[in-house]
Amino acid sequence: MNDEQLFTNYHAAIKHYLAENGDPDAEFTLYDGGDKKIVIRTWESKVPQPTDSDLKKIKVSDLEDDKKIRQVKTMLKGSTFPSITTSQRNRLGEVETGAIILNSETGRLEVKTAEGWKVLAFEG
Repeated sequence: MNDEQLFTNYHAAIKHYLAENGDPDAEFTLYDGGDKKIVIRTWESKVPQPTDSDLKKIKVSDLEDDKKIRQVKTMLKGSTFPSITTSQRNRLGEVETGAIILNSETGRLEVKTAEGWKVLAFEG
């Protein structure tokens, strides 16, 4: 990461650094002293405070991956498939193709296809 990318992504780079070093929930604050020079004002972590050199080793693509992971985690928070019996499923009427339910009688995920409800099969 170059200087401009680091300035733009400083907070994300530190979050990535902390996650990679085993302390993703650490607390820190930053200060922008001007002249595109950000400094770490407070640091509460068991992980040593990173230098700009440490942070520049992080790739922008790593930060993009982190962002995607945060988005998915947010989407999954409190998200579960509706759990219904086979009888309840059969009384749903018109259901959009691709809808997924957890059949509470079989314990299996089922997806609505053009042909009807199909059990999702998993390998392994």
